[in-house]
Amino acid sequence: MDTKIIFFDIDGTLIDMKKKQITERMLDTLRRLRERGILLAIATGRAPVALPHFEGIEFDVLLTFNGSYCFAGEKTIFSNCLQPEDIETIRRNAAAMNRPIAVATKDRMAASGTEPDLEEYYGFARLKLEVAEDFDQVAQEDVYQILAACRREDYPRMM
Repeated sequence: MDTKIIFFDIDGTLIDMKKKQITERMLDTLRRLRERGILLAIATGRAPVALPHFEGIEFDVLLTFNGSYCFAGEKTIFSNCLQPEDIETIRRNAAAMNRPIAVATKDRMAASGTEPDLEEYYGFARLKLEVAEDFDQVAQEDVYQILAACRREDYPRMM
């Protein structure tokens, strides 16, 4: 028998964008798919620690960081973290512009400081930005995602 799998994004697919929660109809759909033996997967830009949990629903496969870290339960399927020299270049450039950054590993998200746009980004996923005292140590781990703070005046002018 062929394996069947369905991939879902989170925001706007599993989670209603207006209500910011999963609907009962979606939960019912996921349960019926599972009953039919169809594997459930999430494909998202989010970090594993930022994934929502839906009562009574377990996903078989999770593709996080836009596919840079993929896993099934405790088993890593694929891992492609950022190169340490690239992380250092981004950190140096952000520091030169006096901007904080946030890094995400498979187990943690940590920031070197805060700005409104970083707070807003984290808030979108209902997370609190952690300004970490051990940021330098976290940034030395396997980092899959970096968010750099930016101010409105930094955005290019629209023509």
